[in-house]
Amino acid sequence: MSDKDNSYDDVVALPCCCPDLLSKWLSRPRPQSWPQQEVLHAISLLDAHVVPVGFKGSPEQSLEWRVCFSLAELHLMQILNECQIQTYILLKKIAKSCLHPISKDITSYVVKNTILWICEKTPNKSFEKKHLLHRLLDSIEFLRQCIRKNYLPCYMISERNLIAGRLDRLQRRQLDRILNDLKNEQGLLFLRIGKLRDALLVMYKYPNQFREYGEKRDILERTVLMRNWIRESAWKPNMKKVERNKLAAKHKGYKILEREIDDILHVNEKQLKAKGWVFTEINDL
Repeated sequence: MSDKDNSYDDVVALPCCCPDLLSKWLSRPRPQSWPQQEVLHAISLLDAHVVPVGFKGSPEQSLEWRVCFSLAELHLMQILNECQIQTYILLKKIAKSCLHPISKDITSYVVKNTILWICEKTPNKSFEKKHLLHRLLDSIEFLRQCIRKNYLPCYMISERNLIAGRLDRLQRRQLDRILNDLKNEQGLLFLRIGKLRDALLVMYKYPNQFREYGEKRDILERTVLMRNWIRESAWKPNMKKVERNKLAAKHKGYKILEREIDDILHVNEKQLKAKGWVFTEINDL
């Protein structure tokens, strides 16, 4: 599902208890001590869920349900440090730009599980800003090896293969080649990501303007998050999106945030020209 500002999954999920699966995950060896014990304890208290998702290709796919640990995965994603989050975002961008033309089954969920495995296998001190490229290359190589073996284990339930029945032999060869090329390109691989490539070009051509744009983007993201929080707080079961937005609009801060968002998004060419911006700078940004 999506609206103007957000896209999200809406899936029926029923809480359940799976002590055997959870116990196996909690007790497996972790040489790098990630996640830490307090995180493991917090996750041990969370529910599992069953969702109506069957095994792809199964004759009874429409009737099958799957156990998942969505709350545990969410908790793990929330404890990632800045370098780990950036690695995740960049790998998602690479998957969308380079891998999706071959197979859409290299999903954001596949990427998320790849990153969680890398976090568990890599010393935490290696996830620093100066090591970002190396961790991204590690993630690319991990994903490549999984595709070559046609087995990418789910992070929470390692016996579950996330790419089972999803990639044929030709697709695996093509993905293997692209991932190997990306690994060999080192830092040049960023040029494969369209939006990042464009941003690097603008940053090089107009560094001051790009910095100003980045500051506005940060303000915009915080403002949108506050506006969306008011929206979600207004939601009640069975309420339609239009009804939710009308109710949220009654909040005293909602309209103020809406105006701030409009002001940030509106490009005032006269103001930019008065600051010394030229047409090409305005157009690029």
